[in-house]
Amino acid sequence: MTITKAESRVVRFDSPDLIDMGSKEPRRSEFVILELETDEGIRGIGLTFFGGPLNRVQKETIDALAAMIIGEDPMHVEALSSKLLRATGAGPGGMVMLAVSAIDIALWDIKG
Repeated sequence: MTITKAESRVVRFDSPDLIDMGSKEPRRSEFVILELETDEGIRGIGLTFFGGPLNRVQKETIDALAAMIIGEDPMHVEALSSKLLRATGAGPGGMVMLAVSAIDIALWDIKG
């Protein structure tokens, strides 16, 4: 089995303010959702968020990293996550780690 396609999108929805439960105004929330597809038709879904206007940059980060694993075997979750982290040279935390986390979740979804 190999990964054949990666597609991400920013999803917006109104939700109650989770901090101030007394608020009557909805709060707009955004997440970046990633779908990885395999040559066997299995899809994995992962998600993450960074917040506000940087969600667009988070999406682009996910797209760039997910492109690096097209053609790879999704069953090698740990190896693929390590490959992505090594390729970026990023330390723990931050936007890169959130992007790799979304990919990692999608890979585990496929494996499951």
